Formats: sequence, C-alpha cells, structure tokens
Amino acid sequence: AVEPYVPLLSVEERGPAIWGQVQEFFGIAPTFPEGQLLAHSTRVKKVTFVTAAARRALDAAQAPDGKGKAPEEEGGGEKAAVLNVVTAGTQIFELNICDYCPSCEYRLCMDGLPWLLPHMTKRVAKIPRATMVELLEKRTLPLEQTPQEMQDMPPGSMVGVVEGGC
Repeated sequence: AVEPYVPLLSVEERGPAIWGQVQEFFGIAPTFPEGQLLAHSTRVKKVTFVTAAARRALDAAQAPDGKGKAPEEEGGGEKAAVLNVVTAGTQIFELNICDYCPSCEYRLCMDGLPWLLPHMTKRVAKIPRATMVELLEKRTLPLEQTPQEMQDMPPGSMVGVVEGGC
C-alpha cells in the first residue's frame, strides 16, 4: 500500500522542527502557506507544495486513520474507497545532510521556487548578467568573481537571481 501524504507540520515531533529549521535558514516569511507543505511519509525525505484546493482534495480522499484504511460506510458495513496518492504537488525541499552545511538538512528544489521565492528573505543573491553568462560558459567561477553577497553567505543551498532577467 502507498503511504498517505502527511502535512509537514503534522509529522510527529520532527515536522515543526524541520519547518523551523528551513524557515530560519532560508528566511521564509510568515506569509508563506506552510499548511500546504506535505511529506510523503514520516521519514520526510522530500517535501512537496500543493495548492490549497489540492490539499483539500487530498485531505478528503485519504482515510481519517492516516493508515490508508477506509472507514466503514454508514449502514452497509462496506468499506468506502480510498484514493492511494502516488505523487502530489511540486517538490520544494529535499533532504540533503552534509558535513559542510550543518545549519540546514534540506536543500531547495528548483521546481518549487516559483512558489517559495516571493517569500524568501535570506539565501537569495543577485547575480549580474555577465557573471551568469560566464558561469554558464565556463561551468565554474572562482569565488572572488562572484557577487559579495554570495561570498559572505554560509555554505548551503541558495537562489541566484539574474539582474535584469535573462
């Protein structure tokens, strides 16, 4: 059986701690709809983001016991159908435990940035267009040639925004 999606903040003990760590590290403003973050299991290897409507549909489709077992329907004693959700939402964070970044165990996922970036107040660096072109051509740059805000940033996942667009 497929494990049901679990709202991140409902993952016993770890959920709120994970969200607190991610929120602090990336400077995610309170305007971000944290209730729309889901984990596929209590292991929380990946965190996905769903729309409010999708969250309501998932909540309605999953069994109230959270174990994928449908409650008996009223009267007939038959089991109601349960939707086994294999995938839902857009991946927004992924577990990435590493020695050089002890401050946050999760990294950003590019697919989720359109929903997350407007709420981020940290770990976002403006990159001059010429620097980005050089980076794309050479595939590497000495740290000294990157913007100062990137040089000052502690190790870990970050977003580079090209000044003036692409």
